[in-house]
Amino acid sequence: MLHEAPGCVKPTMNLSRSVLELNLLGIWRREIRVWGYHMRPPSLDRLVYLALHRVGLMGKEEKAALMRWIRPGMTYAGSGAVRTSR
Repeated sequence: MLHEAPGCVKPTMNLSRSVLELNLLGIWRREIRVWGYHMRPPSLDRLVYLALHRVGLMGKEEKAALMRWIRPGMTYAGSGAVRTSR
């Protein structure tokens, strides 16, 4: 039976932490314009998500629904992630 040395961190934990740190680097916090709005994502994954919206690969259905329901002068408060089933 193999035992790990005291204080030794498993490689998968190091990889997970490295990926998290990469995702949260400040270099990803740049302004991007999506649907006529200026946004500044806090992380790489959010930047990629906004870029996919910008080029039309994500969010078409959501945008169409919001355009039907939200009118000028109304206030919209997003609730974050929404889980749906199909």
